[in-house]
Amino acid sequence: MISERKAYLLGVLAGDGSIRFRAHKYEYSVKCVGNPRDETRYYDEVLKPLFYSEFGVQVFPKLHDASKTYGFTVYSKRLYTELLSLGLPSGRKHPSLRVPKVVCSSQDLRISFLRGVMDTDGCLTFKKRYTQTPYYSVITLSSQTKEFVQQLERVMRSCGLRPVPIYDYPVNHNRRQEPTVINRLELNGRSQLACWMEHIGFWNPKHTSKLLMYGKEKYWERQDSQL
Repeated sequence: MISERKAYLLGVLAGDGSIRFRAHKYEYSVKCVGNPRDETRYYDEVLKPLFYSEFGVQVFPKLHDASKTYGFTVYSKRLYTELLSLGLPSGRKHPSLRVPKVVCSSQDLRISFLRGVMDTDGCLTFKKRYTQTPYYSVITLSSQTKEFVQQLERVMRSCGLRPVPIYDYPVNHNRRQEPTVINRLELNGRSQLACWMEHIGFWNPKHTSKLLMYGKEKYWERQDSQL
């Protein structure tokens, strides 16, 4: 059985990562990048030490993709092979992305994996809802892979959460492209935020900082000591 922290990193890679093998270069790579505007601290302070402790790999986060992303690329056959054996897909992950079977062996591992997906691919917002002050929390997870989202929905429900699923939702980018079909889960309101923080929580500072910004310190205090 893998550790909860390793399960978390599998969730991170399912959200923001990719693993690839380029046969013509005989190159094995693992890439994980996020938004440089609000995730540099997450990559520097959370993911960098976790990748070293769980995989024995030193990562050096920096700007990528013409400074549009921030993260790291590791060229390692050993890491690529291990991640593949743990159930992450190689290459284009959308069609085959699933919750890895190794994660499904315990509830604690499923929760850790879900936290990793949320910290990278999820969104926490606070809406005004007809008031002057944003107070109404909305936690959102989305993916093009319907079965993957359905699996995450089941994990949420096993924790007592009540996600609102929105499946096969077309998103128009511009007139020249076909719409992208998105599948989304939403957790709405204070009770769902409280349940999320009790059972799952956040490790990404961009989420915890929002709790502080909108006066939700009581949900953040317990979280601060978990990592």
